[in-house]
Amino acid sequence: MRNIAVTACVALVLGVCCAVAEDAAKEAASPPVYVSAPIYSVYNWRGEVIDDRPVFQPYVSVTHKGVTFSTWGNFPLTDVNATNRGFSEIDLTLSYALPVAPMEVSVGVINYLPVDVDTFRLHEVFLTAKYPNGIVTPRLEVYRSFSDYVGCYIMAAISRDVEITEQLKVSCEFVTGYGNAAWNTYSFGVDEAGLNDGAVSLTLKYAVSDALVISPSVKYVWLWESKMKAGSLATYNAAYPDPNMFIGGLMVEYSF
Repeated sequence: MRNIAVTACVALVLGVCCAVAEDAAKEAASPPVYVSAPIYSVYNWRGEVIDDRPVFQPYVSVTHKGVTFSTWGNFPLTDVNATNRGFSEIDLTLSYALPVAPMEVSVGVINYLPVDVDTFRLHEVFLTAKYPNGIVTPRLEVYRSFSDYVGCYIMAAISRDVEITEQLKVSCEFVTGYGNAAWNTYSFGVDEAGLNDGAVSLTLKYAVSDALVISPSVKYVWLWESKMKAGSLATYNAAYPDPNMFIGGLMVEYSF
C-alpha cells in the first residue's frame, strides 16, 4: 500500500510537470539557465560525512514555465576517498514551482546516482516551501525516499540577507534536520526518529554583474544526538574523527 501511494505521488508530480512542459515547449522564449561551480572543503550531506576532503560540486538547472530540470555532481579533488578519478555522484532532479505567491513552493522527484556503487539506488519525492520577506525567511523541505531505501527526512531553516552595498550582501542561515526511524537507521544505524543534524552558515555574496556572483562561505555542522554521532563514526570510512566540523566554500554563480 505504501509503495502504491509513493508511486501515485511520483506519477502526479511527473504528470503535472510534463503537462506544463508541453505547453511551455510551444513558446519561443529561451529558458533561463542557472549554473553554479562551488568548491567545498568537505562533502557533508544531511549530517553524513561523505568525503572529508575538498570536492567540486557543479550544478546546472534549466527552468521554463515553472518546470525545472537540474543536474548536480560531486567531483573529489583528491583520490584519498575516491575509488576512481572523476565524478563520484550525479543527481538528477525534476521539479515544478506551484503558483502560490508570495510563497515559493515546489514539488519534484530526485534520482541519486552514485557512480562508484552499482548496488545503491536512492530516489526521493519532495516538497519545499519558502516565504521570502525582508525580515527572516523561513524554509521547510520534506523528502520521502522510495525504492531501495525508504525513509523521510525533514529540513527546517531560517535565513536573512543583509545588503552591505549595492553589490555586496551577507547571508546567514540556521538549518536543522529531522529523520524518521527508517531514515536514521539508513543514515546512522540508529533505529529511532529524531533530530539528526544542524548547521549555521555565513555567506558573502558579491555581484560582479547582474548575471555573475562570487560567494565565499563558512559553515559549522553538527549532529544533535550522541547516538547519531556514534553511528556516524561507526559507518564512515574516511579519516575525519568528528562529524561536527567547519566547512569552507567558494562558489561562482552565473545565470542567463
